[in-house]
Amino acid sequence: MRYAASVILALAGSPASALDAGAPMLESLAAAGGAAVGPCIGPFLSTTGRYLTYTCVSDDIVPGDTNERSDTFIKDRNTGTVERASVDSNEVEYRFGSGGGFPSVDGRYVVFTSAAPLHPDLTFPYTGGGLNNAFIRDRLTGTTELLGRNAAGNPAPQTGSTQLGGVSFSHTRVLFTTESNMIDVSTPPLSRPVQVYVRDWSTGIVTLVTRTPSGTFSTGNSAGGTLSSDGRWAAFLSYATDLNSENPLGTEQLMLHDLATGSTKRLSYTQSGGEFSGAPYYQGSSGRFSADGQLLAVEANSDELGPGDAIGFSDIYVVHTQTGRYELISTGFNGARPDNASFWPSISSDGRYVSFFSRASNLLSTPQVPSVYVKDRLTGEIVNVSTALGAPRNSWVSRTDVSADGTTVAFDWRHPDSDPSLGSRTLVYSVQLRGLPVVAPVAVPASSPGMLALCMLTLALTSVLWIHLRTNKPAS
Repeated sequence: MRYAASVILALAGSPASALDAGAPMLESLAAAGGAAVGPCIGPFLSTTGRYLTYTCVSDDIVPGDTNERSDTFIKDRNTGTVERASVDSNEVEYRFGSGGGFPSVDGRYVVFTSAAPLHPDLTFPYTGGGLNNAFIRDRLTGTTELLGRNAAGNPAPQTGSTQLGGVSFSHTRVLFTTESNMIDVSTPPLSRPVQVYVRDWSTGIVTLVTRTPSGTFSTGNSAGGTLSSDGRWAAFLSYATDLNSENPLGTEQLMLHDLATGSTKRLSYTQSGGEFSGAPYYQGSSGRFSADGQLLAVEANSDELGPGDAIGFSDIYVVHTQTGRYELISTGFNGARPDNASFWPSISSDGRYVSFFSRASNLLSTPQVPSVYVKDRLTGEIVNVSTALGAPRNSWVSRTDVSADGTTVAFDWRHPDSDPSLGSRTLVYSVQLRGLPVVAPVAVPASSPGMLALCMLTLALTSVLWIHLRTNKPAS
């Protein structure tokens, strides 16, 4: 398989060892112990995997949660402590839902969205379900700041909810999509298409990503934006024809914006370089970047992106953003086409590891139930990291996230109704990809005592082997 030069350099120092995955660890725990009631969804990991954020409706995760709404939580996986981020600077909760959540590498900050008035500058009426806005929680100072401000520093007139797309903590930048006007003080018409913005919360500078060459708002809808961790690259989905000359048909396409130069280019073309006979379909998100923005993991449903994909189903690809080449990740075993769909990819900082959920049964040499997988792009190996959980409830699709350093993968999982202990619960799990887990694992209930015993025995043997290798490590 051919790799771009930047990928070869990024992976050159990585050992080509077999991909090793531990047992799933239950992360969404109740304060009193055991699994939370849930549903708990949407996990995101910090750079090293130490901190984990997720959204949960349960009132049993932290004391004092009585708002009966979804909240954003952050967990320190070293200590097991959990804190609710979706409160205001006075620790007050509101009966409005919160979601998302991106943790900083040290766990101090959490960026999330909420329909609650978590900052006193939000003076517009909150009625009905409210409108989502972006916030940042400083856990050290206990303060919650409003990120959804326009270029003048004021809350923008809300004509639509904010959808959080990505954060660069190192460059204090947040990407979000909204119908609201984040540039000036004028109230936009209700018919304004959804736009993509990046705001630097240190300088207050707001950049309209979906701007036309003449500098005006795009007249086409855009959605599903994501931001590279270096703060330079933004990817998003758009129907717009006026961002450049590359989408004359006005169909949904994957676009790439360079915040350093202000240029926008289209990434989604057929393998021959022409237009699609049917518009490519991307699952609500434009994917996830490697650290330098050179690689983008995406889900797309098109049989024209490259050879070997699942006919009629969505696949996982890594797009080489500078060349536009699509590399199929959700590959069938021994060259076979995947026999079902794959969803929700994430990629490590160096581009080596890609996590995703798949309903395909033939990604490995033996038949598989719908599962979460991790692929090592250096060796081509694919491992099923959710085997111990069995099959999820019918039609469930897990959201996956792999930590930037490639050591941990997290995902949400809905247990089937028939599960004797966790039936119908939606919970968050993590899997350690290298070394031992950072905390003692919580036993995963299995469909039978024999399966549980097998899982615990496997974990015990793995621990013994790791200790043996450490004890007998040759002197350097």
